[in-house]
Amino acid sequence: MAKSFEPSVVERGWYEWWHTEARVFGPRSEREGGEERPPFSMLLPPPNVTGALHIGHALTVAAQDSIARWRRMCGDDVLWVPGLDHAGIATQTVVERRLLKEEGLTRHDLGRDEFLRRVWAWRDQYGERITGQVRRLGASLDWSREFFTLDDARSRAVNEAFSRMFEDGVMYRGQRLVNWCPALRTALSDIEVDIKQIEGPTKLSVPAPSGSATAEAAMREVELGWIETFEYAAEGGGPGLRVATTRLETMLGDAAVGVHPEDPRYAALVGKNLVHPLTGRLIPVVADADLVDMDTGTGAVKVTPAHEPNDFECGLRHGLHAAGLFDDSGRLVQSVWPDGGGEVVPGDLVGADRFHARDAVRALLQQRGAYVGREPKSMAVAVCSRSGDVLEPMMRAQWWARADAMAGRAREAVSSGETAVRPASAEAEWQRWLGESRDWCVSRQLWWGHRIPAWRVRRSGGAPAPVPDGPGEAPAVSSALRRWGVFEGEEWVCAADEDEALRIARLAARSEEAQASARAAGLDLSEVACVERDPDVLDTWFSSGLLPLAALGWPADDAAGTPGDLGLSPSLRRFYPMSVLETGQDILFFWVARMVMLCATVPRETSATSPGPLQSPFEQVLLHGMVRDAEGRKMSKSLGNVIDPLAVTDGRPLADMLADVASGNLSAAEAKRAEARILADFPEGIPASGADALRGALLHLMQGQSADVNMDVRRVQSWRLFCNKLWNASRFVLAGVEAQAAPAGAAQPAAAAGVGAAGPLGPRHAVLTEDLAAALPLPARWLLHRAAVATADVNTAFATFDIGAGAARAQAFVQADLCDVAIEWCKPSLSVQPAGGETGAPAEASAARREEAAATAAALAVALDAALRLLHPMMPFVTEELWQRLHRTGLEGAMDGQTPTDSLAEAPFPLLPGPYRAGLSVSDCSQGGWSSAGEPASGPSLLRFVDPDLDATMATLTSVVSSARAVTAVAQRVAGAALSAITPAACA
Repeated sequence: MAKSFEPSVVERGWYEWWHTEARVFGPRSEREGGEERPPFSMLLPPPNVTGALHIGHALTVAAQDSIARWRRMCGDDVLWVPGLDHAGIATQTVVERRLLKEEGLTRHDLGRDEFLRRVWAWRDQYGERITGQVRRLGASLDWSREFFTLDDARSRAVNEAFSRMFEDGVMYRGQRLVNWCPALRTALSDIEVDIKQIEGPTKLSVPAPSGSATAEAAMREVELGWIETFEYAAEGGGPGLRVATTRLETMLGDAAVGVHPEDPRYAALVGKNLVHPLTGRLIPVVADADLVDMDTGTGAVKVTPAHEPNDFECGLRHGLHAAGLFDDSGRLVQSVWPDGGGEVVPGDLVGADRFHARDAVRALLQQRGAYVGREPKSMAVAVCSRSGDVLEPMMRAQWWARADAMAGRAREAVSSGETAVRPASAEAEWQRWLGESRDWCVSRQLWWGHRIPAWRVRRSGGAPAPVPDGPGEAPAVSSALRRWGVFEGEEWVCAADEDEALRIARLAARSEEAQASARAAGLDLSEVACVERDPDVLDTWFSSGLLPLAALGWPADDAAGTPGDLGLSPSLRRFYPMSVLETGQDILFFWVARMVMLCATVPRETSATSPGPLQSPFEQVLLHGMVRDAEGRKMSKSLGNVIDPLAVTDGRPLADMLADVASGNLSAAEAKRAEARILADFPEGIPASGADALRGALLHLMQGQSADVNMDVRRVQSWRLFCNKLWNASRFVLAGVEAQAAPAGAAQPAAAAGVGAAGPLGPRHAVLTEDLAAALPLPARWLLHRAAVATADVNTAFATFDIGAGAARAQAFVQADLCDVAIEWCKPSLSVQPAGGETGAPAEASAARREEAAATAAALAVALDAALRLLHPMMPFVTEELWQRLHRTGLEGAMDGQTPTDSLAEAPFPLLPGPYRAGLSVSDCSQGGWSSAGEPASGPSLLRFVDPDLDATMATLTSVVSSARAVTAVAQRVAGAALSAITPAACA
């Protein structure tokens, strides 16, 4: 056994052995048959295929794997499902940036098919890299169920969910105001919007107008933080109205000026017209108490229905025209105002970017004497969370999901206790956000993602093609009608492919209900000329929101052989709802809420054991904080503080870290800033610490669960030193065990082959027998007491999902109790040199002394066995290595007389008899609280060593010995001083 812990050696082969030989990662019910074990299931939040994992992902992997390993060791039938998310906007953005940087091309230069081929190549490259990172971290996932959110099975689930929502009237198409990102040319949901608070004039770096030839030209600075005032003249002369705006260019689309109905200053103007200073068209003055606060500003508000949410609502109330000003990339487009209002945009401004148009509009207003001035303004700026572009509210036809019923179901799931959200403080935020939830825009104007399964119908004007009559015609027409609809004057059908879309359109035309709807919209249901699929894709969070179902095989074909079960796969029946979701609190509403909303409402399947809609997808939702750098800053590639977990586990030279920055997608300015941060934080690169050390450091920081984690990579080194301490403690214990098995000079019996087989230690020492227990010296009895206390504490921590506390408690037992106290006290009993070299008791030692040595060795082995089991969920590699070495000495079963297993990953977790999950403490146990409700132990148990008085006794003994050592040290110093004072002459 090596003299020190070397992670690159210890962690090298165990993962593949767990996965392929021990086969411990899948559900035991599928290996062993039967369903006697309680099911326990989790879903790993699928990483985006945008690149590589960072430390935040490592925290999620470590936390979930700790839970999975603990439940597996507790005997549960564990399923933990892995996967990757296609991450529509994020992945398309990074591929487009790489394409622009390396080839000077845009996706439009390539075309849709070629661009998608490039993105799939990216997915293959980085998907393998990500799964390699997850494996290196030790995640005990069932890789046989690995999914990708764009694979065929998940695509089928997405199409099925959209279809059911369409049929139920939950999915509809509407022209509404959306958050539009001109840089990405797509709509965003409200939760994809970041709000930047600025105090007065501020320059922001944003993407330049589309069409820039190089990546360096793709960013520009715009100045925000001004409020500008201009004046509308009254029709026919007289006093006009002054209005103020932070987006001056939108005045081109003003449809009215609003005033408060009780404002006496403007009462005479209500119902009259003002003259637009740039186009000359007339716009009315409207009274609107919901829009206008007469005590704010001038008391008059410009109304631009197509570009401001409150103005949009005002426009609906007053029947105002909504004139869209911009194309998808944020450039001014021309349109004509109805009823002879003329052109909306002055001709020389058509095609101008919105921020350039702002300057141009200001200059035109100044020329015409309508501009009043501007002043600094504190404001909240909505920016795209992906591109950083300033968002523009725009009118666009999109697909929407009605959110009221889904949000209500999600609120009920938490309020009823069906799903518990931890920490409890998140429940109030859950209820508040879902209570304010608006309809969900699910359309995205992207190419990478699930293509929306909706088709616009174009008809020829000729007579409709006949549909064969027959007994099945009426049901077929009725079924088609559920997938047909008229939205915003357009005819749409929901179908998976073109043939099905044509069939539905033709069948629906035979329905009197469809014909009436078409006539009301000014449409005819003549023969179908063609169907055109919506070019948009679905919001990534729509497909991700279905994962608790889709990852378990939904929708399955009807289970004809199982009465009462429809569309439920065996995995769904066994493992749904999932037991736990552990994830970051920053995606509580991006993802977690969406999953509960969709999974608890979309399926229609019923089960004989659970009639009605399926349950909420999770029994427990655990939220951890965001991982920040050592200085508390959010990790960002442009700051250079994003760390690859493998750089910590395997080490990363400084030159390689700088090369990673140079080969990335950062602009020159961002790369320079990132390089400076790396040079400051890691002047010598990152030393290798191993996966166990990284996991331990991250989990230890999780104490408090929801608080943000400030991660200093140098902290991981302290956990590497802890691994080394555990390694050396194990060397000492193994040396002591082997010494007692075969006294010095005696022949050493050969070790039996195979993991867990009996080895050099004889049968008498396989468990801590009653005889040996009676011979235990005080330090060894105290150690077993402390092992029992640690066992109770770690189990309680895990049962309450306080994984950080469990990691800290297991570490404290090893470091403080086992290493710093017990081993030092037990050395005399074992007669083992500190270096672990020559061992063996003197020939004349008494039988009692030999019995004490054997008992001490067995107690240390039991304590080490418990420590390795307690630590294994958090630190699987080093504990498996040491546990295998310990049990090759024949100590399998040293804890509670358990039967042999092949791997620590499935060895029983140290459990004191009784309901530890109910929160009983060791003091309760010592007072009999465990025995009355507990289960009988299967053999000698740590329970018998629980004795709180031992802590006080050991503390007293330690104090006495420390005092004696202090006195001895003083005496030695005095004697030394006296000797040095004796001169050679005096001696003579």
